Amino acid sequence: MRPHDEASAPDGVVAQESEALRPLCKEWLGQIPAARLAEVTDLQAALVLMASDAASYMTGHNLVLDGGHTLW
Repeated sequence: MRPHDEASAPDGVVAQESEALRPLCKEWLGQIPAARLAEVTDLQAALVLMASDAASYMTGHNLVLDGGHTLW
């Protein structure tokens, strides 16, 4: 297997939310078409694919995992 030159660009991932960040998170969720932050499991399949031989012809790609946030 040869090395791959891919990158992933996840947006927000669920973590423990602090009270101070709650207003910011509410505003941010309004900007994401999926209307939620990513769970770690949302990222796993994509990262396994990128590390596997199934992606051997994929080179120099940045896979955006953002729930549609960059569509706007």
